[in-house]
Amino acid sequence: MSSTSPTTPLAWPDFPAQEDPVETLIKLSRYYGSDPAFVLAGGGNTSVKIGDRLYVKASGTALATIKRSGFVILDRQQLAQIAEADFGTEVESREAQYKTAIMNARLELPDGGGTGPRPSVESLLHHLVPRRFVVHTHATVINALTCSIHGAQLAREWFGDTCLWVEFVDPGYTLGRVLKENLAYYQTRHQAGGKNAAPSPKVILMANHGMIVAGDTPAEVRTHTADIVACVTAKLGGGEEWQTAAWGTSPRARRPNTGELQHALESALRSHLAEPLAEAAPPVMVFDDSPLVSAFVNSESGPKTAALGPLNPDQIVYCTSFPLWFVPRAGEASEAIITRLRTQLAAHKHQYKYDPRIVLVQGLGLFAIGENYQTALTALQLYCDTIQVMSGALQLGGVQPLSAAKRAFIENWEVEAYRRQIARKAL
Repeated sequence: MSSTSPTTPLAWPDFPAQEDPVETLIKLSRYYGSDPAFVLAGGGNTSVKIGDRLYVKASGTALATIKRSGFVILDRQQLAQIAEADFGTEVESREAQYKTAIMNARLELPDGGGTGPRPSVESLLHHLVPRRFVVHTHATVINALTCSIHGAQLAREWFGDTCLWVEFVDPGYTLGRVLKENLAYYQTRHQAGGKNAAPSPKVILMANHGMIVAGDTPAEVRTHTADIVACVTAKLGGGEEWQTAAWGTSPRARRPNTGELQHALESALRSHLAEPLAEAAPPVMVFDDSPLVSAFVNSESGPKTAALGPLNPDQIVYCTSFPLWFVPRAGEASEAIITRLRTQLAAHKHQYKYDPRIVLVQGLGLFAIGENYQTALTALQLYCDTIQVMSGALQLGGVQPLSAAKRAFIENWEVEAYRRQIARKAL
């Protein structure tokens, strides 16, 4: 099968001059959320500032189909206090205090003060970024830049002072504090240079994360976003060729009898992964041998690149940090192949403490695994996006994965566990 886009991109909507700002935000959110080139699954978030209130996407909510109930209202005065607060450096204590503070900043809870929806962990970023509408996306072509080893240098060369680059730090409270410092420095530098600059950069690029674009109108957001995307796309040669260009033009020969091999591996994967589940439903798998995936699994550089580790939080949340790369041997009998696969699955779980959600079979394709069809399909879509990002990053000088420490933080972060839980309920 070929990877299927989760949604169909929408046409640019009309925004009447006197429209309710929240209705404007809903349409703006759906426009970018419906485009898989910008947002997949529950990724990305948006907001609008209305006086002392911030309407921001709830954690785990999909932008593509978001309704008014998908936004949480926060008190900006309390957010300003959170931005100044010192929650210490001990991770568990810091994150617990931040979570409590953000939850306490909510207004107009639908259940009269009960649990209610949880605001996006990036709510503090939305409060800090000037301009009324803020759109944070994980655009594929932009992440080719933000996940490259020369990302910061290239961003300076291409965008100059219209761009603010933020190095990867722990998301949430830490990222909010760092962004606050960087925005203050940006504004001070402009004032020192005597420039008549806008109070915020045209785009904020966050290493291994994505981009933030803000504007006082949807048209301003759209113009800035289109300019940034067009520039990076042009630097990668234009068109869509960059998505597979790094995997070469002379791939390994495909293995004969691929249908028989696919069936054997699928059966082995299902039986092996179902064993610990006892009475639970067995895992669901989707298979992909589209041109994108085929280029990757037939390439010389694929195994080494896949082993570098995750590039961004979304990959960790939906695909787990590391895929399993399996190499069938020429002339090997099906029984021997299955035995080796089961051995490698066991070794993978022993090393990483989890079963893989992505199994890449050299010369064949990709198996994505989930609790149900939708979670398996989401894992497939996110890893296909990763293949494109890696291709672009390699063309820009090399892939910059998350460090082991940053990866471990995301893997163990309660916020991402919550987002994963909410997103899977919605799938």
